[in-house]
Amino acid sequence: MTMLPTTTSLPDLPCSPLAQWLIDNGRTQVWLAARLGISIASMSRIVRGATMPRERLALQIETLTGGVVTVADLARAKIAATPANRAARIRHGKELIERGTSIVTAAAEEV
Repeated sequence: MTMLPTTTSLPDLPCSPLAQWLIDNGRTQVWLAARLGISIASMSRIVRGATMPRERLALQIETLTGGVVTVADLARAKIAATPANRAARIRHGKELIERGTSIVTAAAEEV
């Protein structure tokens, strides 16, 4: 019995510098929100780039991350999350899914 591939090797979508810092340092958004004194929902929006924190909070994030995540990084994440860029990421994701589907279909045809 031949097994069909169930997954394909797809590239990871880039995440924000703050999300990457959290991953690299084994921290959670809940931890960071508590350290900064903000709600988890607000932290989630900042990490996703849906909102740009005010200057004071952005500077606190930069300090807390040891300068790894800068105020400029937070601004770039916000720009990357704008609807036009989000639409491009969605198109890219759909292309990857279609490519993965065609790989599975080709493998099934070989059987």
